[in-house]
Amino acid sequence: MFQKASTAIMAIVVIASVLPKLATAQAKEHKQTLRIYYPGGLVLSGKAETAIKYAGPVRVEVFPMDSKSGAEPLLLEEIRPLGNDYQYQLPLGRYEVHFSMREADELRTTIKPIVLRPDNSSRMEVDFSPAKTLSYGGDMTARQMAESIRELQKEVAKLKK
Repeated sequence: MFQKASTAIMAIVVIASVLPKLATAQAKEHKQTLRIYYPGGLVLSGKAETAIKYAGPVRVEVFPMDSKSGAEPLLLEEIRPLGNDYQYQLPLGRYEVHFSMREADELRTTIKPIVLRPDNSSRMEVDFSPAKTLSYGGDMTARQMAESIRELQKEVAKLKK
């Protein structure tokens, strides 16, 4: 009887020690690393993607691709040029990464899409080039629609003058 009880206790101890490790492994499977590189004082900018000297802070906001306009960012941080990667653990999925920097009294923002997959981490560089994003197999996001409406409103205002 004593042997059965000690075997049962030993089995419970083994299971209790293994379960937290399994839960941690499963939790890690559902997240992935997003690396953002801010090179020391140079960022891409302009139509020809030329590098400009800028060593100021850059605001980084990460939104899930399917979030509604006005939603809170999943990640909000101000980064500085360190010459190495900033690393963030995020759930797997599709995201919009917003980079913002100050230009005189304006805030310049560029939005870049990224997909976090379970097989490998993703890396982005701070980038203010105004390249258009091509979307395959889907409609524009709410943010893209809002930006498009703002651009059309500016054009209409110019035409009215």
